[in-house]
Amino acid sequence: MRNILAPALLKLFALTPLGLNQWLGRRIGSLVWRFSKKTKQISLTNLDLCFPEKDHSWREDSGRKSTQAMGEALLESPCLWKLPVEKLRKLCINPESFDEIKTAFKKNQGLIVATPHLGSWEYAGLFLADHFPTTTLYRPPRLKAIDGIIKKGRANTGATLVPTTTSGIKAMAKALRENKCIGLLPDQEATSGNGVFAGFFNVPAYTMHLLPRMAQRRDSAVFLIFAERYPRGRFRLHVTKPGADIYSKDMQKACASMNQAVEKLIRINPKQYNWAYKRFKVVFDGGKRY
Repeated sequence: MRNILAPALLKLFALTPLGLNQWLGRRIGSLVWRFSKKTKQISLTNLDLCFPEKDHSWREDSGRKSTQAMGEALLESPCLWKLPVEKLRKLCINPESFDEIKTAFKKNQGLIVATPHLGSWEYAGLFLADHFPTTTLYRPPRLKAIDGIIKKGRANTGATLVPTTTSGIKAMAKALRENKCIGLLPDQEATSGNGVFAGFFNVPAYTMHLLPRMAQRRDSAVFLIFAERYPRGRFRLHVTKPGADIYSKDMQKACASMNQAVEKLIRINPKQYNWAYKRFKVVFDGGKRY
């Protein structure tokens, strides 16, 4: 049944207006926050860890609005995947924010752009691939029936999708050698042996070292971007760069630099971050947080 229903829903939301999809997403997010104890528990645990200086009412409100934002991210995606490139461009209210990235790309040392689970990372990825020849990592969904729809949608503006396997990593390294752009997510917990503990909001987080290692191959420029969701289906792009330690051979320093850049973007609008993800699942002393 899911193999029929899920593709049908994705096709339906590809046809409905972006603003309507986002409104429905917020309503669904509100219901999830109200009835899903798991979502609320994970979100509040993360917010307690990352914003201990805030009071409980702020963390409760942030968790609720974050869940609404994730509902928006879910339902806006099919629409964004289907929009013509010209219309996608018009949704950005500050395209000049990419000027520094364009300048860095001209240095012909490859370009790395990371998009955290913040705001509309789908729009950020589409906007990126519209500007640069981009290779991005892609993890297939558990439901195979929607795999083709998602891959085709994310390639809407020209991105090349590669799997999160050894062959995919090699394809990204090749793209950098060819002075192209690679896109990846910087805030997923690393698999065993592929990360180090580095501070994230002053909390030790098991962090992937893929991005720093890629950057150090050719001293490629590194940027992080965030497409902040605005009313009426518009987006404001925020761009930041990690500190010089991103090129450090000390992976703990390099990963801490990356995490600090992610944190900087999140602080712009923490209520659009995905706090329901178990970012601190791996604990340094082997304990449990969730």
